[in-house]
Amino acid sequence: MSDLSVAGVSELRRAFDASFAAAPASASEDTADLLALRLAGDAHAVRLEELTGLVRVPKLLPVPARAPAFLGLVGLRGLLVPVFSLAEVLGYPAPREVPRWMLLCGKSEPLGLAFDDFEAFLRLPLSAITRLAPGAQRPCVLEVVQARDEAKSIIDLARVLATLRVTPSS
Repeated sequence: MSDLSVAGVSELRRAFDASFAAAPASASEDTADLLALRLAGDAHAVRLEELTGLVRVPKLLPVPARAPAFLGLVGLRGLLVPVFSLAEVLGYPAPREVPRWMLLCGKSEPLGLAFDDFEAFLRLPLSAITRLAPGAQRPCVLEVVQARDEAKSIIDLARVLATLRVTPSS
């Protein structure tokens, strides 16, 4: 076993502390942070920067509404938050049960997008993301990412929110 001098220990401590003060090398502008999820078995992802949170769906209060994707309201952080089925908004069949997870979107008017299968957090190089050709786009999917040996459609949450917040004119 080698002996460390007091100066050597001090230098190790200084280097250790400095490692926490420096920005992480992987958090560069050349990467994208995504959450991987599944809807009806299909692989999707959402950009972390578009979210205000990811939570388990608390007790859901069903409320009658005309929107078929509307699941009800939840109380969260002192607010009533409307919750929609992300699968239904994207054209999948209605879930049989209340989904377990909820993406929180919007700060001033929070909205929940419920889904069942959360897979992982991903930090990937921007080069892994491909913009879809205009004819190949679906209304809320403009990009795909290659991750873990499969392509995942990146859901554009701004478009999802715009779709949900459109109110019919009278």
